[in-house]
Amino acid sequence: RTHRMAVNRVAGLCICAGVAHGAMHIRRAEGGDSGRMANLVRRSFRGDVTWGDSPLVVAQVLQAQFSLYLNLRARLAGQPRKGDALFVATQDAWGDAILGCVDMRLICYDEVNSQCLPAVPATAAQRPHTFRMRPYLSNLSVHPRARRRGIATALVEHCEAQALHWGLDEIVLEVMEPNEAALSLYKKMGYAIEHCDEQGEMDVRGRWCFHTCAAPQLRLVKYL
Repeated sequence: RTHRMAVNRVAGLCICAGVAHGAMHIRRAEGGDSGRMANLVRRSFRGDVTWGDSPLVVAQVLQAQFSLYLNLRARLAGQPRKGDALFVATQDAWGDAILGCVDMRLICYDEVNSQCLPAVPATAAQRPHTFRMRPYLSNLSVHPRARRRGIATALVEHCEAQALHWGLDEIVLEVMEPNEAALSLYKKMGYAIEHCDEQGEMDVRGRWCFHTCAAPQLRLVKYL
């Protein structure tokens, strides 16, 4: 049985947890983490590349990982920006390996059309009755060999502490309805369905390539 003892300092946003396999630490991601984070997210959402995969599957997997790497590298360059947070989880027994990561940023939410927009905070400030900024959690990933040790829960709790540190009292995220494991985790942590997009789409790995299929996309929210 895994025992956990968490100490959360909101100002410094540092969580240390004692688990069965050594102390776990959650910290802000740094520039040198971008490659390992991209690899971890790719494994979680796209899977591994095998000798039996078609050239197109291999190309699609590697392209997704490289695009994410470029995005992370750009965001982690220089000083942390307000409203943009990336966290990683490590464990003493694993050295400097990254066992989990999560992405949280402020997004502009359209109250009228009930959707998230890639807009700047100024938009929400200019039209407060139409738009507002909300903390948005995404790309929660845990190494396959480190799952079921409380890492995902600790990362989400860390994001909740960060949202409170920003002066906000909620977190939103999106998950595809077929992703039962993720949906179960979030519901256990107190997240509830705010909106269901029946026209959602998700990438599915086929024999020769990834293809898009229809699947409901759920937006969950938790009030802190």
